Amino acid sequence: MASCRHKPSIHGNNLPRDVARGIRREEYDHAGHIPLPFHAAYSATKFALNAIGKAARVELKNDGIHVLTVCPGYVRTGFSENSVRGNDLKRVRPASVRGITADRVAAATLQGYLKQKREVIVPWTMHVPVKLYQLFPGLVEWAMGRMAN
Repeated sequence: MASCRHKPSIHGNNLPRDVARGIRREEYDHAGHIPLPFHAAYSATKFALNAIGKAARVELKNDGIHVLTVCPGYVRTGFSENSVRGNDLKRVRPASVRGITADRVAAATLQGYLKQKREVIVPWTMHVPVKLYQLFPGLVEWAMGRMAN
């Protein structure tokens, strides 16, 4: 997963090699759909990547470039081990959630590319909270608040 400061520009001469071949992938996690309490800045970068990917899809379509946005859930990596923690650590993700492997994300990304999908959400079970948040944001925010306490 990347934050906004690590993404290359899609304009001008800064197009990555994959874009020259008609491929563009933007990757962010579910925080690009559902803001995570106590992780506002992190969520903001993911919302930005979501918007950049969707705008790029429209901007680059006539050039034959397909943009696929990838939204993996919690992926088992050392990412959280390197995060800076404050004194009052609060989590929204239940401790029972182990996360998915990077290989699973890669396989879902490949399938999304081959099927020319607009967006890949993996694991499929995350479609439920994403859609719930779109339809009933107050309910999802209430549930996240309860999990954080």
